[in-house]
Amino acid sequence: MSPWALVTVGAGTVGYWVTLALARSRTRRTLAAVVICDRAAIRARNAITCPAYAGRVGQAKADRLAELVRDEVAPPTRVGPLVDEAENIDWPGILGGPRAGAGHRTVVLVGLDRWQSRLIVAEDLRRAAGDSGSQAVLVQAGLDRGQASVGVFGCELADPCPACGLPALPQPEPCVVLGADGRLVRGDLHPEAAAVGRFVRQVVEDLLADPASGRDWISTKSNLVAPPRPGGEYRRFTRTCRVVPGCLGPHAAAPIAWDAAPTAEGAPS
Repeated sequence: MSPWALVTVGAGTVGYWVTLALARSRTRRTLAAVVICDRAAIRARNAITCPAYAGRVGQAKADRLAELVRDEVAPPTRVGPLVDEAENIDWPGILGGPRAGAGHRTVVLVGLDRWQSRLIVAEDLRRAAGDSGSQAVLVQAGLDRGQASVGVFGCELADPCPACGLPALPQPEPCVVLGADGRLVRGDLHPEAAAVGRFVRQVVEDLLADPASGRDWISTKSNLVAPPRPGGEYRRFTRTCRVVPGCLGPHAAAPIAWDAAPTAEGAPS
C-alpha cells in the first residue's frame, strides 16, 4: 500500500470513530503521520457518543484522541494534536509537497458542526494541494439516527465540494441532541458512527491499494441506512456528485467570504 497521512479535523463523534477505525485497520502499516485538529475541550456529554472521553472533562479533545491513536499505532507513525481552529491549519506544512515523496497521499477527514469551517477547510486544502502538487483527498461524514452520509472529494478547485447539492448552508447541529424530557433524540449514534468507520476504512484501503481504481470513490456521496434489525449490515447508496451551478462552495470561479454567504432566508449567516 502507498504511504499516507491522516488529518482529522474535528475530534467529535465522526472524528473519534473514524480515526480509530483507520488506526486499527491494515492501512496503519503505511501510515506515516496523524494530525488531529480541534480547539474544544471535552464536556461530560461528549462521552455519550465517544466512550473513551468519559472522565476526561476539560482535556482537549485533540489531545485525548491523539492518546487513543498512539495506543493503536507504532513508530515510526507520528501522532500530533493541534488544539486550534480549523481555519488556522498550516496545510502547506502538513502536506509537505515534494518532500512527502512519490505516491504519498494525505486523507483529510472532516467532522465539523459548522459549515463555514468545513468549507474553509476545503478551500484552504485545495489551494495548498494545488500549490504543492500534493495528492490529497477530503472525506466528510455526517450522522443522524439510523443513517449517515459520506462524501469523498478531490482537491482540484473545480471539483465538486461539500456544499454542492445543498440549497443553502444548514445551521450547525451537534451530535448530542436532548429533547425537552432530557432523552437523546438521536440515541448515542454508536452503530451509525461505527458503520461510517467501516465504510471510510474501505474507501481508504481502495485508494491506497490501487490509486487508479480507488479514484472511483472521488466525487461520490454515499448514504448509509440502518438495517431493519439490529446487527445487520447497513445498506449503502452511492452516487456521483457534480458541481452545482451557483454552489456556495470553494470553486475556482467564485471564491467567496463565507461569513457573508446568504442563508435560505437571505440574511448573512
